[in-house]
Amino acid sequence: MLSKRNLNKSIWAVADWLFPPVCVGCGEPGEAICSVCRKSIIRIPEKHCRLCGKPTFFAEVCTFCRDNPPDYEKFYSYAIYSGLVRKAIHQLKYRRDLGMGRIMAELIYSDLIRLFSPVDLVIPMPLSKERMKMRGYNQAAAITGHFCELSNWQHAPKALLKIKNTESQVHLSVEERMANLEGAFEADQDIVRGKKVLIVDDVFTTGSTMRQATKALKAGGASRVYAATIARALLTQV
Repeated sequence: MLSKRNLNKSIWAVADWLFPPVCVGCGEPGEAICSVCRKSIIRIPEKHCRLCGKPTFFAEVCTFCRDNPPDYEKFYSYAIYSGLVRKAIHQLKYRRDLGMGRIMAELIYSDLIRLFSPVDLVIPMPLSKERMKMRGYNQAAAITGHFCELSNWQHAPKALLKIKNTESQVHLSVEERMANLEGAFEADQDIVRGKKVLIVDDVFTTGSTMRQATKALKAGGASRVYAATIARALLTQV
C-alpha cells in the first residue's frame, strides 16, 4: 500500500506528465525552474543578521534587531526577493500554481533540516478568513505541506490563526505595520504549548508580520520559535 508521501509523489508525477511544466524564468518546457535559470537566483549574503537576513559586515545581529529583538530565535531566508524568485512567488501566490509550492519546499529542504532540526511543529503563516475565502488557498501552506512530506516533520496548519483582517501593508511604515498587525494572530495553546516550532512564510519585508505571529506563538506557550521564508525583500522594495 502506498504511503501518503509516495502517493502524492505519484500524483505530481502524473500531473507533470499530463501538464508538462514550463520554466517560470525563461518559458522553456521541462521544469518549473530550469537549471539555467536556477543559477540566476540571488542568495542571501553569507554575512547577514541571523534574525532578519539583512546584510551585515561586522555583527551577527543588526542594530535594529539588537534594539528590538523578535520573539523567534533564529531566521532563515533562501534568496533575495527579485528576478526568478519573485516571479515564482507571484506564480504561487496570484496565479494558483500550487505546484510551485512543491518546488520551493525542495529548494529550502536541506537548509532547514541542517539549521533547525529537530522541531516539533511546522506552521505556515496563516491568512485571515476573508483573505483565505478570496484566494481559496494559503500559499505558505502550499510550501510547508510539501516540506513536511519531505522531512516527515509534523505539519500544524491550524496551530496559528489570523483572527483580524488587516489592511494592506504596502504603503505603511515599519511602525504602522506593527500597529496594523497588533493582536492579529492567536495560537492554539493545546497544540503549541511546550513545543519547538518553525513558522514559514513566502516573503519577509520589514518583518512585522513574522514578529507579531511569533509573539502570538510565544504567548501560546511555544518553548522555542524559529522563522523561515523563501525570500527577503531588499530595503528598496519595502
